[in-house]
Amino acid sequence: MKEIQLPVGAQAHQDAEKRAARDFQRHEQGHGRRQALAVLALFGWRQAGAAFGHVPPSHYPLWRRAHSIAPRFDGSRADGLQSGRIPAGISGGAGVDAKVTKRSLGNLTQEEVKSVVDDYVGLHDAGVERKKERYRQLVNQYYDLVTDFYEWGWGKSFHFAPRRRSESFKASQIRHQHFLADKLSLKPGMQVLDVGCGVGGPMGNLARHCGASFVGINNNAYQIERAKVHTRDVEALCRFIKSDYMQIPRSDDHYDGAISIEAMPHAPDKTAAYAEIFRVLRPGAGFACYEWCLTDAFDPSNAEHRQIKEGIMTGSALPDIAGTTEVCEAVRAAGFELIESLDLAGESDPETPWYRALQGRDFSLASIPRTPLGRVLTNLILRVAEPLRLAPQGAREVSTFLNWGADTLVEGGRTGIFTPMFYFLARKPLPRGN
Repeated sequence: MKEIQLPVGAQAHQDAEKRAARDFQRHEQGHGRRQALAVLALFGWRQAGAAFGHVPPSHYPLWRRAHSIAPRFDGSRADGLQSGRIPAGISGGAGVDAKVTKRSLGNLTQEEVKSVVDDYVGLHDAGVERKKERYRQLVNQYYDLVTDFYEWGWGKSFHFAPRRRSESFKASQIRHQHFLADKLSLKPGMQVLDVGCGVGGPMGNLARHCGASFVGINNNAYQIERAKVHTRDVEALCRFIKSDYMQIPRSDDHYDGAISIEAMPHAPDKTAAYAEIFRVLRPGAGFACYEWCLTDAFDPSNAEHRQIKEGIMTGSALPDIAGTTEVCEAVRAAGFELIESLDLAGESDPETPWYRALQGRDFSLASIPRTPLGRVLTNLILRVAEPLRLAPQGAREVSTFLNWGADTLVEGGRTGIFTPMFYFLARKPLPRGN
């Protein structure tokens, strides 16, 4: 791991940061081993465990026994957050809202989960324009429901990456993240906006990689809580804002750079979203992004292609999916200079396409939940657990539309009509005469 070069004025904290990083790493390693035992005690799947979170422990002795194995920060649930308490010492900037209400599958009541699922499915049955009008609700409801599922299946980084032969999925993700930082020449002292920061995995990795200071913007309160945990060892370099990235609460010309990793597809208006990022960047600053796009191979008259597109949209809370040309046009319309753009899906080794992680061709304990078999078993567990009130009503439906989304992502990649890694680098022009 590259040593962090702390910004000027923070050097006095360097030793403390290193100790915190080592302590946190040891804790995470121990957490992983104990969680593996907990997983086995829970039929092998933490997704089901996450769904059980609001049920009193006396109702499920297997979970209570597994829960006693898992580590605790402060006497709360194993992940330190489900009770609403944050592990001691975690900060990272309250952002716009000092107090926000977090919602997740694990802490919603049976009735709330069913209501959110029904609302989400109903909204996705609406037309494109209706989904764009209510995109905040669409995206927030989606991540309320799926963050626990994603975090077990994907870890701290919810994105794909072009893979080299014999390279692990996690290693490819980290390399993919570093690519953006290196393109922007990020370094200590720079203030960088992470647009749609998720649960903070990429932000933490980039802070460790380049030493720049990051501000993550995310409109989902539960994900921000998780991001604070995942960036604990570099909390001096990571802050968070709970806000919609279509209306960034910062003054003009504020940041030295911006990144976005597979978060912009949620935007209801590409040009408006890019224009807002343009506004808060300083002149000369760069914006590096990975977008989800339809490729030139997509044929709107092809029924199979349309079905794949619809499955990806429903499984990932997207109001629509833009084409690569449309994205480039929107970047320029927002005021940026488009420096370069490329579909990185073609950079994958033929033996390890970007969608391999969803096909079950990589086998490890960590990869099982992403595989077709793992997804089917999770769905079966929830099918049994829901009638017994061990899992909230609606949890299986969440699992079902995630499975559909995963299957259609594979088909989108296999047919070549979809890419989750259309890369572009853009720059806010300097004033004339400079």
